[in-house]
Amino acid sequence: MSKIYRALEQARQELTEPESDAGAGWRMPVRKDTLLPPQRQGSRVSAEHNAYIEICRAFETQLALHSKKTVQVICSRRGEGVSTVVKGIALTSAERLGKRVLIIDTSSRYPEWVMAGGQRPHGGPVPVSTCFKAGRENLCVAFLPLDAAAIWLSPVQSGRDILAELSDYFDLILIDSPSFEESPDGIDLARHADGVIIVVEAERTKWFLVDNLKEKILNNEGRLLGVVLNKRRFHIPEPVYRWFH
Repeated sequence: MSKIYRALEQARQELTEPESDAGAGWRMPVRKDTLLPPQRQGSRVSAEHNAYIEICRAFETQLALHSKKTVQVICSRRGEGVSTVVKGIALTSAERLGKRVLIIDTSSRYPEWVMAGGQRPHGGPVPVSTCFKAGRENLCVAFLPLDAAAIWLSPVQSGRDILAELSDYFDLILIDSPSFEESPDGIDLARHADGVIIVVEAERTKWFLVDNLKEKILNNEGRLLGVVLNKRRFHIPEPVYRWFH
């Protein structure tokens, strides 16, 4: 007890600003193996890149038999961070891994990429409403409303043929889907992808919502690759971790 007290006292003295209240109410218990020390501010960007590299390697391993990969990213609730995760995976795959990446955005959440100098790609069939280069030669974004995507990717064989044709030009296709809460129709796209990633907001999303989404994906012939825990917060001050490590 004395060591814990000294650690907390040391943390209190080292903190220059008081911690803001992260929110009242009950919190889900945290497993011991998830109590990793938070990254120092100077290495946060590097740590984030490393996390996305691990995500990319994980689904690369699961889809090892697919030379070209189509991955759908979806969540159960609005605002869990699907677009952020998609953007992180896309940038990491393009910049760090040298992949040719296409984002099929079914809810038009990337207008800032176009305003930042995006250009129409030259050559090659683009069977979508709008497709722009997103600042890099090997990274493109296609804007396609969900209702149009459902028509574009129907029937099943036609959808697979179109994605197979796109795979001649891209190593990785990411389908950025709206949440199941916003549009249950997004689940229909799961059958066209090689795999599906579920994004879960830490401490907010109820487990039964995730379980329901998983069952919907499997019932639509989708292949679940895994879950990305997004927006994690560390409630123990960093100096406490430094004391014990």
